[in-house]
Amino acid sequence: MSTPFGPVLSMWEAEGNRHSSAFDACAGAVVIGENPTVAAEVALGIARVQARRRRVAVADTVGELGPLEDLVPMDAPYGLVDSFFYGVSLNKVAYTVDPARNLIIFPSGAVPIDHEALLGSDRWVKLLEAFRAADGLLLIVAPAESSALSALIQVMDGVALVGNVAAAPGTRVLAHARLPVIPARPTPQSLSSVALAQPSSGPFPSPPAYPPPSQEPPRQRFDDAPGAAVSVDEHDEAHEEAAAAAHADVEGETHSVSEEGPALVPPWARDGDVAEHTLAPIDSAKTFTFWAAIVAGAFVAAALLTWITTSMMARNAGADAYAAKPDTLHGSARVIAAPAPTAVTPRLDTTASPAVATASAAAAATIPSPFSVVLADIPSATGANGEIDQAAAREFPAVTYAPYRRPSGTMSYVVISGAFPDSLSADSLLRQVRAKKYRTAAAAHIVRLPYAVLVQKGIAQDQAPMFVRAYLSKGLPVYALVQADGTASLWAGAFRTAEQAQPLVTSFRSNGDKPTVSIRTGRSF
Repeated sequence: MSTPFGPVLSMWEAEGNRHSSAFDACAGAVVIGENPTVAAEVALGIARVQARRRRVAVADTVGELGPLEDLVPMDAPYGLVDSFFYGVSLNKVAYTVDPARNLIIFPSGAVPIDHEALLGSDRWVKLLEAFRAADGLLLIVAPAESSALSALIQVMDGVALVGNVAAAPGTRVLAHARLPVIPARPTPQSLSSVALAQPSSGPFPSPPAYPPPSQEPPRQRFDDAPGAAVSVDEHDEAHEEAAAAAHADVEGETHSVSEEGPALVPPWARDGDVAEHTLAPIDSAKTFTFWAAIVAGAFVAAALLTWITTSMMARNAGADAYAAKPDTLHGSARVIAAPAPTAVTPRLDTTASPAVATASAAAAATIPSPFSVVLADIPSATGANGEIDQAAAREFPAVTYAPYRRPSGTMSYVVISGAFPDSLSADSLLRQVRAKKYRTAAAAHIVRLPYAVLVQKGIAQDQAPMFVRAYLSKGLPVYALVQADGTASLWAGAFRTAEQAQPLVTSFRSNGDKPTVSIRTGRSF
């Protein structure tokens, strides 16, 4: 049985994660799609993120949907059909599947199902009122072709569409989950020129001319212009516009297609020196590394040869000084050997204060880790939690977010990954983000954020993941770093100044913790 905090299992579930913030103010929604199994995956993606802060239930009204059936016990005796039509208590139908007991699955029960009778039942209204009173969320995965579907949608707060489906006029569409369409790669200019030069002959027309491949645009920078930030929900629209422009190019029109841009990061999270860090060309880097290795090897060989020569000379000199020698002037004289040299034990400074010695040792063992990689700027905490899931699924280390208030007064959340002592280590993570083609890789960059919220310290390494999952289930962006003494510390966020951490400190105090703001130290697991 999986949990909502395990790896994201499909691209559709990831798409549900991304749209989860659209359901923050809802108590009930219907999820429909041309493929019911895919609709169930999207509903799970929405529910996993929403369950971090409130009770969420996913109901299967289609019948034995695989993504939902995999989460409940194989011998589950009851389902919605048993509760709605045969008097079984709804508590016996609800199966919690996460450690925080916030995510509930309502399986369908015995099949075949009378979909019209199930979707048209009056019990949905009472169930929705119960979830609304408890500030919960009810997601109903329903068949798109049912005649009773419109009545159920009118009862709920809206509908989520999955794939190539459309809602009836006047329906409130909360989200439309679709995988991005990747345009076909254009044919090189030389081939298209030949195709244009030769007239069409035979039964097959000449292939259409394609424009030359556009040069890769420069990496997107973050600026301070108001209104420059692009929300996560706008990502699909930008991608669709790029695909439409590419299609227009195939038809013979000329357009300039810019790279789609993820959410921009606010000025406070940027560092001029670090943000301008550029990647050296691979070939020149390899050449430089090769010759640097040759020069370093020559220096090491010379030093080693000098050390060996000096050691041999010192050994011979010592043997001559301490060897027993006969007295050439007095033939019967005794031979007296010099005493062996005495090893000198270094003296300890007993006058030094123990506190000073302890502080010096701690300073030597504590290394700050201020460098991170900024991934995106998300307009809601729910969306930021979903982004954390996405980054963790790509195995990016120490993923967290830092809340801040925009000049307009609204809150926003910067998603950050990694904790490194130098910018070169952070640059290695930035390369991974780009190599794995992360959705916001075009805007990711390195920042120096020395402060973080220290939640707990002195935790055993094998217990740290359990603590992290517990905090993440409450929507608190905790990550663990290994310290010099082998224990783990729990941190949250990353900030340029200690004052910027106060909103996150307030969240942890509301949870009953006693957080402090300090210089971030340690390394990622």
